Amino acid sequence: MVRRFLKRISTPARITAASFLALIALVAAILCLPISAATGKAVPIIDAAFVATSAVCVVGLTPIDVSTGLSTFGQVVIMIAMQIGGLGLMTFTTVFYAAIGRRLPLVNNLIIQETFHHSPTTQVKQLLFYIVSFTFVVEAIGAILYFVYWSFTGRFANSGETAWHAVFMAITAFTNGGFSLYSDSIVGFQKDYFTMFVTAFLILAGGIGFLVSYELKNYFENQFRKMKQDKQLRLSVHTKITLLATLIVTIIGTSALYFYEQSNAFAGLGTGEGLVNAFFYTVTPRSGGLQSISMLTFSDSSMLLIMVLMFVGAGAGSTGGGIKVGTFGLVLAYMIARLSGKPQLSLWQRTIPKESIDKAVAVAAVIGLFVVATSLVLMTTETYSSSGYESRVRFVQVVFEAISAACTVGLSLDFTSELTNAGKIFLSIVMFVGRLGPLGLAIAITARHKKAKYRYAEENIIIG
Repeated sequence: MVRRFLKRISTPARITAASFLALIALVAAILCLPISAATGKAVPIIDAAFVATSAVCVVGLTPIDVSTGLSTFGQVVIMIAMQIGGLGLMTFTTVFYAAIGRRLPLVNNLIIQETFHHSPTTQVKQLLFYIVSFTFVVEAIGAILYFVYWSFTGRFANSGETAWHAVFMAITAFTNGGFSLYSDSIVGFQKDYFTMFVTAFLILAGGIGFLVSYELKNYFENQFRKMKQDKQLRLSVHTKITLLATLIVTIIGTSALYFYEQSNAFAGLGTGEGLVNAFFYTVTPRSGGLQSISMLTFSDSSMLLIMVLMFVGAGAGSTGGGIKVGTFGLVLAYMIARLSGKPQLSLWQRTIPKESIDKAVAVAAVIGLFVVATSLVLMTTETYSSSGYESRVRFVQVVFEAISAACTVGLSLDFTSELTNAGKIFLSIVMFVGRLGPLGLAIAITARHKKAKYRYAEENIIIG
């Protein structure tokens, strides 16, 4: 009886949620210790829980200044939480089981297969080892590049300090964690081409999706070796649409942001510096969370564009959030196909199953409603007793914060520190749900799909 009960409640979504909750509780408890605070005075429990949730869910929103409010020990805890949260507890657990030679738990296999169900390999352990090795190799490359360049330019006092900042920056960028060791995020690097490009590369590498990078590795290895095979290796439609959508969003976003801000937020920058920062602000809203220019200096047009980019998010199966750029590309392609009168969607000589389209539309719609609901609740907790004028002034800040939290981005209009305790608690829940949302929803949709035993008569609804 007990075994049946445990089997019933041990669903992939519940196991994942419980794992993240346990890690959040552990990190929050550690952050409450006096050793974690720069002043030696314990961080308030609500702030500790908020920061722990933000770190584990790789968001980056924080009501306290991590650079001055936390000790080096506390900052190390944040860095480790971002690393584990970015990769996912199930990845670490599965690799651990594989390392000690034990059979993988069924629930772990279900989670991994649902997350990477487009994978061209059936060897889950092989894929997971690639994920972990890819993560540490890319982060190591980023840290080495930072260290060598910053040592050459003499940005920090000594090699130890340089190494610490390099490792933290590499991890927060790759995991799309959004935390920084500087009070102004990375504003101090806005004219530093090298640091900006390395950071953008790390954000893209962590946000493109592990499956996409895995397929690209196999594809280029095949091309380089020129292996003669009966069936030539091809990229999946998932990889192609993710790469194409990412390219289109990046080009359009960079051009639009530079157009809007060349005489505004980028006014003090040269043309090259302005374009670099416009490119960076097309990358970082898709879950990076780092700021090279204060968000308060952007125009409303750019704010709206950045909110859209936050909603679109990164690639599926990545460290990033949002509805996922592949989902956005699929919904857009389906919309174009339907408006063109095509009965079905075909991409690269492949027909897209209706089930995939239904999932994409459902995920986009649910997360959209989630963002709206988050904004409404946050407006209530933060502006309930305010006048109409004050409420309207806070409207953009609240909506921006809601999208950032729900889509696990981490950008803010300097509003997080002003949240009420009720707002902090609510936003912590939002970040947690946002981190698990797309995967949990996809699993739920798949798990609950049952073949109907009968079918009712059809009746049309007027659309448009």
